[in-house]
Order: sequence, then C-alpha cells, then structure tokens
Amino acid sequence: SRRAASVPAERSQAKRAPRKTNWGHNGGAPLDTLHEGEVFDGVVTNVSKYGVFVDIGAQRDALMQIPSKYGRKFSIGDTVSNCILASIDPEAGRIGCIVEDPQLATDHLPPKQRAARKRNGQARQDDGGGRPPE
Repeated sequence: SRRAASVPAERSQAKRAPRKTNWGHNGGAPLDTLHEGEVFDGVVTNVSKYGVFVDIGAQRDALMQIPSKYGRKFSIGDTVSNCILASIDPEAGRIGCIVEDPQLATDHLPPKQRAARKRNGQARQDDGGGRPPE
C-alpha cells in the first residue's frame, strides 16, 4: 500500500500574496442612493467564477452577471461601459449589474495572453516547430 508523502510544515503554508478581502470603497456613493436601471461606467476589480466585479463609484463593487465565455475576456483594470444596475440590496451590501450586449462589451478588449506551459519544471520554449502556416 502507498503512504501519503508528508509535507514539511513550511511548505504546507505556502507564501501567497495577500488577498483583497475588503471590497468596499469608503468614499463611494451609499447603496441606498442608487436606483435600479441607472447606468454607470466602471472598472473591473476582480474576475471570479461568480462573475465580474466592477467598481461603479459606489461603496461596494457591483457583480456583473455575464456569460462565462464573455466574462473570461475581462481582466482587472478593464473598463466597462453602460453597466445597468439590475439589483441593489443595501442591507446585504450587494449590487448586481448587467450589460445589454455582452459581446459588444468585450469587443474592445485585447486577447488575453496565455501563460507558457511548463514541461519537466521548465518553461517551454517556442522552437518554431509545429504545423507550418497554410
């Protein structure tokens, strides 16, 4: 039978960059002053499996619900035009927004760069091999 390899204590607590845990903006507009249907321009602050978080100038970031095929195109710092407030819950501190046309909202974004894959612990080098262009 195989035994699980023991992981040294110092490795089990890997050093990670501190995560942003406070998504609030003290100088932003209070949530109870916002109204559904209002339109804002914003800046992407986070991209997650739940959607894209956008700073629209409120005390909290808005969660833009967008199909994942479009949401994956966003990066932190990207601008989003014409975010429509779809839901506001001041008690829970949540804002939801949508864009009318997700494709139009992502057309101006540059393609994301894919990280180089590693092989045997080393980054792959492009040796010019592969299929020739047709």
